[in-house]
Amino acid sequence: MATNEQGARRTFRLEPEGPELSPGTIGTLAQGGGRLVGAIVNGSVRTWLMDANGQLTLVMWPGQFRARFDPLEVIDNRDEVVARGGQFVTVTGGFLKLGDPRSLGYDCVFAAWQVSRSRNAPEHE
Repeated sequence: MATNEQGARRTFRLEPEGPELSPGTIGTLAQGGGRLVGAIVNGSVRTWLMDANGQLTLVMWPGQFRARFDPLEVIDNRDEVVARGGQFVTVTGGFLKLGDPRSLGYDCVFAAWQVSRSRNAPEHE
């Protein structure tokens, strides 16, 4: 479902939708990164992190996050941009288990709890 505030760019619900998160409940299980890419699929936005080999990993953001385009931006629950399309993004969280119904049929889905951006990719990218 998309929303459109007066004078603002249209925002979209992110898919798959992650759980609602509260400050102080975040723990580090894994960390990954890649260039953020996204597409509108069935009225929602799906985002992936693309590694140096072109491999895509679907990202599940916290439930309050949403996205918009022109350019692609992921927005947190405070209406702050936390990631932009084409930029290298590092996420902290964990992978969903194979067969999780939220995986939308993908084998590899990363549930992001925290995100940080870098203007430049790491040395190996």
